[in-house]
Amino acid sequence: MVEEEKSNNQKTKSGFDVVDSQEPGFDEMLKEYIDNLDDDENPFLNPDNDLFASNDDGEMTIEDYQNYIDDFKKNVGEEFFKENEGKFWAIPETRTFMGCLFEQTLLFWQNNEKDKAIDQLKYVLKLNPRDDQGVRYVLLAYLLELDMLEDAQSLMMSYGDDYSTYWSFCELLLDIKKQEDSAIIEMEFGMCVECNEYVVPYLIGDEKIPSEAVRSYGDGDRNEAIFYVQSAGDAWFNDKNALNTLKELYG
Repeated sequence: MVEEEKSNNQKTKSGFDVVDSQEPGFDEMLKEYIDNLDDDENPFLNPDNDLFASNDDGEMTIEDYQNYIDDFKKNVGEEFFKENEGKFWAIPETRTFMGCLFEQTLLFWQNNEKDKAIDQLKYVLKLNPRDDQGVRYVLLAYLLELDMLEDAQSLMMSYGDDYSTYWSFCELLLDIKKQEDSAIIEMEFGMCVECNEYVVPYLIGDEKIPSEAVRSYGDGDRNEAIFYVQSAGDAWFNDKNALNTLKELYG
């Protein structure tokens, strides 16, 4: 599979790495895009350009990200999106744009613009359903927090081969919210604890959640548990019934 995928990757005249880029006009469109940008100053083409230091305080705003997003869309044109939807991450020069969308989404959520956050994460997955950014995890936590259970179920089905700690605990929460059969919930709880035994004590308050962000973690370790609770914990904490169920299961 890997060898086959490599064989389908091609370099365009402009140097972009593209998967299945045989659509008419693709090279010309990208060349025009390159010609209209300053390679030294534009963050979409210069990986050394620091996106996150544009303001005096080093913090990007929703408007800052929107400027980058609008600039990218203007320069590549609508046809670029139509022809490459579903394989955006295969074009390296789109990745800063994708990063802007994702980071802006987090600010939407913090700013209580939650509908915008949900819609934008769905949009990012539409552009790149392979989800190299891990967008689905944030989206799933948001959907559960808002009790958008049908959307959460649909998302989980789209990535049914994900057996991570994050995914497993979110699936448990979803089924508790859906009031699934107790036998199913007990089985899922056991699988979750097998994935990571440290998560539940943080969720039910037996362990204090560290305030420091986790920089790295391994499967099943304490840092993974902290990362999950820091990023998806609100979906649990806002549901007293789910927490009570978790406490009963934990014994």
